[in-house]
Amino acid sequence: MKSYSALFPIAAAIALTQVSCVVGTREVSIEVPQGSRPGGRGAATITRVSDSRQFQNKPSDPSTPSVDGDVSAMSTSERSRYVGRQRNAYGKGMGDVALGGSATVPDKAKEIVAEALSRKGYQVGSGGSAVTVDVKKFWGWMTPGMWAISLEARIETSVTVGGKSFRAEGYGKNNCQGATSGNWEEAYRRAVEDLISKIEAKL
Repeated sequence: MKSYSALFPIAAAIALTQVSCVVGTREVSIEVPQGSRPGGRGAATITRVSDSRQFQNKPSDPSTPSVDGDVSAMSTSERSRYVGRQRNAYGKGMGDVALGGSATVPDKAKEIVAEALSRKGYQVGSGGSAVTVDVKKFWGWMTPGMWAISLEARIETSVTVGGKSFRAEGYGKNNCQGATSGNWEEAYRRAVEDLISKIEAKL
């Protein structure tokens, strides 16, 4: 019978194949699905979306936003694209996960809240109730395992509609074999759907 020490190199090699490429920046596309739009609640306009996420350099908790480098050297607009961190088989932070193209976290948060408002019956556009959004969390992280990994995503927003404020959080988890773009996107798809339903429930 093989010892655990003999099996460790094999497990490590398998884990290395699971995390795929961990250097550089991986771009992902986070889609916001459209649901039914019943109408009847009046109009609403999203007037402001702010990003108040707190980044750290080399945090001990992978769910804390960080970048491959010195986050203090980045501008607010540069940080607004980052939504996760790639890690190696041992959990060490490596490359970044960012939104593709010119998309930013405030852009996506606005889409999510607009979708929740529309599903609740609001006509989102100009006029009506003023809506502001503050992004508290919008981050994905990886937890390595011996035979598989988990990719998790959490989005938390503070939403104010017509002067009344509430917080809502969406969470998604994808147990998979590799940290591919598609698997990151699946974790975020689940978090987005969860957040939309949470916002709908509070409107």
